[in-house]
Amino acid sequence: MKSVFVVIDGLIAPYDADVADVCPTWCRMAAVGRTGLVQWPSLLDYHPEENPHWLALFGLNQTLMLDGPTDLPLGWLQARSSGITAERGCWCRLQFTHLYRQRDELLLMSPWRTGQTVAECQELATAVASEWQQRGWTVHVGSGGQLLLSTERACQVRTVPLERLERQSLATNLPSGRDGWLLHQLLVTGQMVLARHEINRQRTAAGRMALNTPWLSGVGSAVVGKPDITSVAPFAHPGCCWTAAPVVAGLARLAGYRTVLLSAEEDEIPQRLDKMLSDGHDGCCVLHLTTPALLARHGLQQQRRERLAWIDERVLRPLTELLHSGGDRLTVCGGYAVNEEGLGTPATVPYASAMGRQLQRKPAFWQRSGLGRGKTVDMVSLVVSG
Repeated sequence: MKSVFVVIDGLIAPYDADVADVCPTWCRMAAVGRTGLVQWPSLLDYHPEENPHWLALFGLNQTLMLDGPTDLPLGWLQARSSGITAERGCWCRLQFTHLYRQRDELLLMSPWRTGQTVAECQELATAVASEWQQRGWTVHVGSGGQLLLSTERACQVRTVPLERLERQSLATNLPSGRDGWLLHQLLVTGQMVLARHEINRQRTAAGRMALNTPWLSGVGSAVVGKPDITSVAPFAHPGCCWTAAPVVAGLARLAGYRTVLLSAEEDEIPQRLDKMLSDGHDGCCVLHLTTPALLARHGLQQQRRERLAWIDERVLRPLTELLHSGGDRLTVCGGYAVNEEGLGTPATVPYASAMGRQLQRKPAFWQRSGLGRGKTVDMVSLVVSG
């Protein structure tokens, strides 16, 4: 029996009145199969956008990561997912965004609002690379244009992922920790280079926001050797993981999954569902969708609802058609919920799970979806039982 888990970040938000009109397939599964609330495993002091909950889901011991008040090694995990050899050193993610003044505060703009291109970011990375190399840092370009930074020096730093910093204060979100000052230096020198770069002169002349600030996050050392797998790994037979989140792809690859890194828009999924199921063989297929959370973070509530409807019609419904004849199981749940501001929150989220003929069964008149009206289980238990 094949198990398919569809995990949707931003599936639940406090301003949702009813999801039945945009997610009928999900609600039908809840009526004819199992439903309840799921509590994702969490790591204290880490934001949901840093994806700490995926450690337990993939059977990776949480002590695999660095000790102390420091980041999860998201940069190193992203390097693994983008085809970069990262056997040593300390790694972090490199992004570019717009910093602007509002009254007496300097605020950060989400990079998704800046209209930046991969080519622009790569050219800016090349420009700052020579300056940063003098300080012992090297810029790397991975598949899909992902930008990373590495150094031989061990760093203990705590950063905030740029995914949370839409219109947030620079002063309260600067890198902290024992070696935070190292990243402060990189930010200042990077800003000086970007201020006089031709790309930003052209963008400003065209009335576009200048990419005037680099942002570094996910600072951590390479994990050497075989991953530390927990004694009870949720997925006994790793299959495939398809995700648009490079960090999740890196974790999946570390746990032995065949991984596919999707585009940020995830629009290619409907045409490739058969390929995903065949990639999983007899193992578990994990499909991780992130667009609803991104839209919520930018206050695009209507677009988020439209995207959820698209997922239900173009992804979930076709999956029920592909899986029902083989007696396979499909489980759909939220990755992390979002609050009023669109920030990730470690709240419980509903799930629905059905298998075989249930996937095509219509609810009887007395069966209502009751989505989430069941017992609360942790994600690992749901995976094992599913």
